[in-house]
Order: sequence, then structure tokens, then C-alpha cells
Amino acid sequence: MVTPNQEIKKMVYIYLVHYAEVEPEAALLAINTLKKELSNPNQLVRANALRTMSSIRVRLIAQLVGLAVKQASVDSSPYVRKAAAHAIPKLVRYVLSVVLLVYEAAAKFRRRFLTFNVNFLCACL
Repeated sequence: MVTPNQEIKKMVYIYLVHYAEVEPEAALLAINTLKKELSNPNQLVRANALRTMSSIRVRLIAQLVGLAVKQASVDSSPYVRKAAAHAIPKLVRYVLSVVLLVYEAAAKFRRRFLTFNVNFLCACL
């Protein structure tokens, strides 16, 4: 999606998620754009792209979604990491072939989250 207007992007993403099972070719064409959005400097755009990718129920893109979740689980933004955490159950529910990749992303997410809390607690003492 080339438009800078976030509201239009959201509407297109909703349409894409809703009709992805009926028109998997359109979903496959949109994946490259969503992958580009994952490297956007704006955390809201990255999280929205990840949320959309994980909501598309087309088995052909499961590996790409798994890699995107893995990448987002170590993102600098907590908002994007939260979106990655919410994407993990969606992947497991629809595609069991990427469970190992998702498990690795969840482990990285858990390690980073626990390290953050320990450092935060030490700083408060």
C-alpha cells in the first residue's frame, strides 16, 4: 500500500483479512507490501502490518508470518513486541508446521521480557 494515509491502509488491511480465504492470490500479492511495512520507523505501522499478516489465513504465507513474528519479538518497541505475542496463538491455531519457529520466537520474547523486568526491579531498589 503506497498511500501515507493510515486510515486507508487500515481499511485495505481489513478487506484483505476478510477476503484472504476467498481470494488467496490477492493476499499473496499483499505480503510484499506488508513485509516492507514491518521495517517502517513508525511502531504503529509495524504492529499493524504484523497484526494483518498474522490474521491472514492462507497456509502458503505461514512461514513468512512466522519469520515476521520472530523478527518482531525482538523489536525495540514494546507495542510491536505485544503484537508479536498476540500473533503467536493465531499462527499455532491455523498452521502447525511452523510451531517450532513460533516457539523460538516466544522463547526470545520471554527472555527479553524477563530481562527487562529484572533490570527494572533492580533500578527501583
